[in-house]
Amino acid sequence: MASCVLSGIPIILPIAINTPWSAFLITDDSRRRAPDQMIGDLPYSKLCTSIARYLLPALHGNSKMEWSPRGYNEEIVNICLGWPQFSADAEWVTSIKAVSTSARIPGPPLGAACIGALAAGASPFEVQAFLDALKPYSKIEFETIGTDGEDPRRLIGALFNKANRLKDSRGRFTHDDERGHAGTLRRAMELWLNRHNEDSDQVKKLDFVPKSRDLPPMWNENAIRAFHDKHVN
Repeated sequence: MASCVLSGIPIILPIAINTPWSAFLITDDSRRRAPDQMIGDLPYSKLCTSIARYLLPALHGNSKMEWSPRGYNEEIVNICLGWPQFSADAEWVTSIKAVSTSARIPGPPLGAACIGALAAGASPFEVQAFLDALKPYSKIEFETIGTDGEDPRRLIGALFNKANRLKDSRGRFTHDDERGHAGTLRRAMELWLNRHNEDSDQVKKLDFVPKSRDLPPMWNENAIRAFHDKHVN
């Protein structure tokens, strides 16, 4: 306070209204709060904020270059609290968590592909079918795309079960792996949602996107941005 008086710079105190009681557990603990600590009682809060981070490139219009920009904590919190797929329809995050765990597919890029598609106007039944087929115990008969093509859901399952790479000493994916996973799951969702279009590419191979190539954009990015503008002030 003395330094503020001497420098002539006032102390600015942000005021929060209707703060949940759980917030007091992490108030004044001498460190900056992580985004998952700011979103209250949403289920799987860390997964929610990780998914939101993967959605930021679509909102910024640079998803061909980035898959998960760092920082932007306020934006991450706004997505989690403003988008109904995280709050009012929280069963989506629960379903994504279950599929990620059982199929060994990283949850954040999988969640971003699914929730981003929902925000862009995809049918919830189509997105649910995409998730259901990734479960190892799924009995769904896979459709074919074109004459020689295969269902992208089948290719995802085979790809991640074969090459689920954990490379660092703490069991985390490397930066290049995370980038490749994000691009692959974006592309798979695009192929799945566009499979009925006559001009859709046949699916013969689906692989991780190398760092020397641009990432595929998220499906219907303009609609994702419009959805965000509608739900987040």
